[in-house]
Amino acid sequence: MKLKALKQEKYKATIVKDLGMQFKNELDKQKRRMVIFLCNSCKEEYTSEAYSATKSKTGYCHSCSVPKVHGAHGTELYATWSGMMARCSNKKNKNYKSYGGRGITVTEEFKDFHIWETYMKNVPYYERRVLGYSMDRIENNKGYERGNIRWASKSTQTQNTRKQKNNTTGYKGVSKIISTGNYEVRIMVNWKSTYLGSYVSLEEAAYVYDKFIVDHQLDNTKNGVEKPAVLLGRSNKIEVNGIKLFCKELNKKFNSMTEAAKSIGVTKGCIAQALKHRNGYIKKCNLTFIKDT
Repeated sequence: MKLKALKQEKYKATIVKDLGMQFKNELDKQKRRMVIFLCNSCKEEYTSEAYSATKSKTGYCHSCSVPKVHGAHGTELYATWSGMMARCSNKKNKNYKSYGGRGITVTEEFKDFHIWETYMKNVPYYERRVLGYSMDRIENNKGYERGNIRWASKSTQTQNTRKQKNNTTGYKGVSKIISTGNYEVRIMVNWKSTYLGSYVSLEEAAYVYDKFIVDHQLDNTKNGVEKPAVLLGRSNKIEVNGIKLFCKELNKKFNSMTEAAKSIGVTKGCIAQALKHRNGYIKKCNLTFIKDT
């Protein structure tokens, strides 16, 4: 029976010669299609069954297959490498959606454990793995490639996360204050939130966030905003006088914040903070205030 020609695109290793149907060894009772391939690692020829070779993800010969060469199965480094590969290429991996699913890939050379291992052993802070340092990407929207991976502490990696899904401004560390329309800037440093001010301009707020990172030499991910042509500066503090308010629960209008504060037994500052941070809601008395125009 005439066999169909083998298609190179189905194999990772290069086909050298098709040996046709033959016994794999003396004990084999069934003939199999055998092929001579060129190993992608040692560049030596080796013989393998055609069907089993289609399952190979590396195109390595038996002696060069990953488990045999580096002997690293079960080690911390191998777990790090295999975890990286799974996140970026295995659709069944629980973290694939956040990595491979959004275009994060592993550069072709790092799919070889040997090359990746050699590179990572020369990256600064390799010895700090015993202190909890682990592999991290410098730019979150780029893949695992030279110049974009490092050993970093958990604190640094927390600061280096991409902007949250519920971020409506489009910039890290910047949130809009509904009551005033201004933009508040905060940044996480050593697990603590640091307030950087409130600004009228969205672009200026994002720039202030980036400038703080540069000035303090932090590892946080920047927004990549250029310095605005005109800097408006911080917005004024929220007004506490001259504002008419309406209380939804009491269905009552107040001619000033002072009048509202005295009526419900809280300070003007309490109402001002509620308008600024909690859409006018005061938990202490379970009341909500809005500006009455």
